[in-house]
Amino acid sequence: MHIADALYQDGRIDTRALQPVCRIAGANYATLGEIRELRPVAQTPKTVVERRP
Repeated sequence: MHIADALYQDGRIDTRALQPVCRIAGANYATLGEIRELRPVAQTPKTVVERRP
């Protein structure tokens, strides 16, 4: 994959500047709508929870 230098911001690809298009199925394509940042939530694995007294 070749990415133009102008699309990089702080060492990462700027998706707003890239404006990607993806193929969904058949002749259907999609573009990015609103871009949200979701931070990971710490979760305890189910196997650990089941072993607790």
